[in-house]
Amino acid sequence: DALAGRTYNWRDDEAQAGLSVVETHSGKVVAIAAGRNQDGGMNFNYATQTKRQIGSSAKPLFDYGPGIEFNNWSTYKLFDDAPYQYSSGQAIHDADSQYMGIMTLRHALSESRNIPALKAFQQNNNQQVLNFVKSLGISLEPESLQANWLHEAYSIGSFTGSNPWEMAAAYAAFANGGYYYEPYTINKIVFRDTGEVVTYESDKKQVMSDSTAYMITDCLKTAVNEGVSISAKVDGVNVAAKTGTTNLSAAVIYKYGYSLDAVNDAWIVGFDPEYSISMWYGYEPLSKNHWTTNDSAFTIRKTLWTATAGKIFKRNGADFAMPNSVIKVGIEKTQDVNAELKLPSEFTPQDQIAYELFKKGTEPTEVSTRYMRLPTPTNFGISYESSKKRVNLSWDRVSTTMTVDESYGELGYRIFRNGTEIAFTTSNVYSIENVEDPNGSYGVIAGYRNNRENDSVQAGKPFLDLSIYDSKLLASPSKSYKVGDNLIAADKNPSSADVEVTKRGNKVNPSVAVAITNSAGETVDGVTTDEPDTFTIKYNISFEYYAKEYTRTVKVTE
Repeated sequence: DALAGRTYNWRDDEAQAGLSVVETHSGKVVAIAAGRNQDGGMNFNYATQTKRQIGSSAKPLFDYGPGIEFNNWSTYKLFDDAPYQYSSGQAIHDADSQYMGIMTLRHALSESRNIPALKAFQQNNNQQVLNFVKSLGISLEPESLQANWLHEAYSIGSFTGSNPWEMAAAYAAFANGGYYYEPYTINKIVFRDTGEVVTYESDKKQVMSDSTAYMITDCLKTAVNEGVSISAKVDGVNVAAKTGTTNLSAAVIYKYGYSLDAVNDAWIVGFDPEYSISMWYGYEPLSKNHWTTNDSAFTIRKTLWTATAGKIFKRNGADFAMPNSVIKVGIEKTQDVNAELKLPSEFTPQDQIAYELFKKGTEPTEVSTRYMRLPTPTNFGISYESSKKRVNLSWDRVSTTMTVDESYGELGYRIFRNGTEIAFTTSNVYSIENVEDPNGSYGVIAGYRNNRENDSVQAGKPFLDLSIYDSKLLASPSKSYKVGDNLIAADKNPSSADVEVTKRGNKVNPSVAVAITNSAGETVDGVTTDEPDTFTIKYNISFEYYAKEYTRTVKVTE
């Protein structure tokens, strides 16, 4: 119905498509869409007979699938998406002509980056890749079969190509735990004359481990839900899929006057636990007025997939079961493609932990020390030599079995005064010279000279050298009056002038709070001689780290 235009609006009569649907656990062909606008019974079949370059839909087959199968890669295997060349010296680019830097296998596949794909292909054993894709029923170039060698352009799907029939069956092996079923359309023949019945089922051939199948499947789900294969998304269906687009040569673009973003083929190959569907869209033949841009191919591919696969998949939410051979592990992120992956420590920040898939038995077991904290220095002490104006600090050395990179530098101690780092030392004693005022807070942190990620908790405390301060009460500590007597100034209006504070013999201006209470304990504004009473005057003094309280009494009698 879709190809006939009954449920899908085609942009023109020349656009072509081919589609193949197989059961993932049997190889039975559920449906074939052979092409459009063809009359008669012996027409060209775009699902089974065509040979079209498959573009990025090749990446699970030629690059990442073999890497997981034969090299035990995890989905966190790192690649550097940076300027790169084929072995011939020819540069390789992505459609956006940009680079995304260090990325995981999962991210590289879901974002369909070409440079990581080529690097993955090169890191694999070429013979193993060739045998891997052959076992999945992908037709290779005769020259490759004769030489028993795959050229590097296979890594991004640039070869004579495949068709929806082959691609649906190949991807089905990812869906069913690693088994290849040759697709078939006849399962029973009944001989009319004799009634003899001949039945057929496709042989079940294990071509990869269930761990490889599941790990690729999980990455292809990421490609649909978060990556560039979002056009394969179908609501209510756990779709694992990869899109593919192929470019036209400069000669063809020049010949027909196409824009530089012209594309030749647009693919979606996707599956759920029950069906594997492969769809190709494009023009055959190309002409001056009939071609596709990258943007239009994305839109058409998405809407055609919705009109076809969206009606075939059962929207029941069925998902792929993770086999016992796969384990999901939280690992500490790294930007070093050659680094040994490690488990996070209790100090690893949550945003530096990634949860990825490993073949069971290949997962990391060593805990990372990258964010581990060194022990806090103990027995921290402070003293002040006033004659030399020197503050002396001391503490016990810390010990650790932590293994770190040489770039971290020496293990030592960061010295802090009043919250500011002032020095780094490898000793467990340190002196601060020319200190006029030693009062303040001091601390020490154990850490590496060139790296702060392992710094210990700070050990420290405030230091108060009260010997540099002095104070005295200038007014008499006690005084007596008769009712009606005149009060002297210090008794009538007690104030900060009644005390004196010095720092190293020099007068300073302290903060002085004066409070007066009567014999009943009531706070009063001042001392009076109107009637008999006993008044208590308190002076609370504070200056920097110095505090002092003085008390005076004034007694009024009959």
